[in-house]
Amino acid sequence: MSLSLRDVGVTIDDHEIISGIALAVAAGEWTTVIGPNGAGKTTILRSVLGLVAAEGSLEWDGTSLANLPARARARHIAYVPQDPTRPPGMSVRAYVLLGRTPHLGPLARESSADLAIVDEVISALAIEEFADRDIATLSGGEAQRAVIARALAQQPRLLVMDEPTSALDLAAQLDVMETIDQVRKDHGIGVLSSTHDLTLAARFVDVVHLVARGRIVEAGPPSEVLTAEIIATHYGADVQVLTDPTGGIIVAPRRSPRRSP
Repeated sequence: MSLSLRDVGVTIDDHEIISGIALAVAAGEWTTVIGPNGAGKTTILRSVLGLVAAEGSLEWDGTSLANLPARARARHIAYVPQDPTRPPGMSVRAYVLLGRTPHLGPLARESSADLAIVDEVISALAIEEFADRDIATLSGGEAQRAVIARALAQQPRLLVMDEPTSALDLAAQLDVMETIDQVRKDHGIGVLSSTHDLTLAARFVDVVHLVARGRIVEAGPPSEVLTAEIIATHYGADVQVLTDPTGGIIVAPRRSPRRSP
């Protein structure tokens, strides 16, 4: 199973948001889109999800996404939004169970098989200790793991995530990213995400697409795209790109020389 976008564009109110977008996500591969604010990252994700009207070719395993009804699309593609709704009064277990909705008939109730899938996902993400708590009471990291669990309960082949760690502290960021990385490797799930954290992107993803002014201007493995020169050109930021002992990349701002009084 794979996702393929070719010459994809989105125009809203006569304003071109993205144009000429081409990317692919294979089974088990993690692709991320990066770029400055307003570059069009979220619009790319929304075009895959069918949340905005798009021109061009968007295919899932050779089938046009435009020909897949929303429920059918949700059986293949799950979404982790940047700011997910957490209904107060709903337990984490009930929230995760919502992920089974695309697999149910219009009047069908969850079966024992659906409940077993939810239990399996809760165990895989190690959230048993708060599975019966009100989801509105969870910390940011706990809540994000619950949101990912709901997405995985859909049994998708592609996970689409918009800034999945933007509101988390450092420990929770690493926990969430490592969880996603392990799940996609264990189950061969493709991942398409957006992020502003270039260091985290370099550590976990396979392919980086840099978007600027609605177009992909650079694409490749993190080591080729995340260079000081490319970042300076498209972000207008003076950074240094370091390699840690494990081979990861650290993108750090340069310190400006202190001016004399």
